[in-house]
Amino acid sequence: MAKKQLVKIIYVKDMLQNKSLISAKYIMVNSVFWQVMVFYALLSCVISPLIGQHFRGSDGLGEGYIAGSIISVLLWLVVGKKYAKME
Repeated sequence: MAKKQLVKIIYVKDMLQNKSLISAKYIMVNSVFWQVMVFYALLSCVISPLIGQHFRGSDGLGEGYIAGSIISVLLWLVVGKKYAKME
């Protein structure tokens, strides 16, 4: 286990010293990843609870949160990983 950590530390050190390893594609992948994560956070924590509250009143907030979380996980597994190029 110590060797794996050592390899990671050396790789990060090489990335910091050799700026060509940090490419524009690497930065774009990360920005797309964060855009996807913000969308899923809004979906599960804001949009779905508001929809649940609209249809079921105050009881719908919790149900909307649960439904939004499940939808976010399913969307990440089906679409998000490919879109953010994490596979």
